[in-house]
Amino acid sequence: MSYIAKKDITVGWGDCDGLGIVFYPNYFRWFDEATWNYFEVIGMPLDKVTEKYQFLGLPLIDAQANFKKPVHCREKLVMHTEIVKMEKKILQINHKAITQNTLVAEGTEIRFCGVFNEEEQRLKAENFPKAFLEDYQQNIQLRLSKVETAAEIKSSLE
Repeated sequence: MSYIAKKDITVGWGDCDGLGIVFYPNYFRWFDEATWNYFEVIGMPLDKVTEKYQFLGLPLIDAQANFKKPVHCREKLVMHTEIVKMEKKILQINHKAITQNTLVAEGTEIRFCGVFNEEEQRLKAENFPKAFLEDYQQNIQLRLSKVETAAEIKSSLE
């Protein structure tokens, strides 16, 4: 079962190129912001998570994007972010940028559970701590139950 977090973005003048459309690297910045937002929304802010579970973070090892339609200054985007795969050491995060009910860009990030290996003096991928995975699942279930409850309340009012 998965959860989709949403983040609103207003395209600014500085986000656009000389033609007045979003300069493509900004999508990667927004994907990163949306990843941090995802963990915040589910109650596991990344800065606190890394402290609690003793890993350095979720370094990026792959990022891809597919641009469907140009976006201009002052347009409102809603970034839909979902973790679609979580394995022992890595996770895959999918992002969809939507404006006016139209998909304008989508992206994928592959991140890993990063720890610093003292012996080798380098960043290394290790298994996600069991407690992290358990808390993640619990927080997702809690979040989904709140969404279902809100939907039930809304339908009962109609």
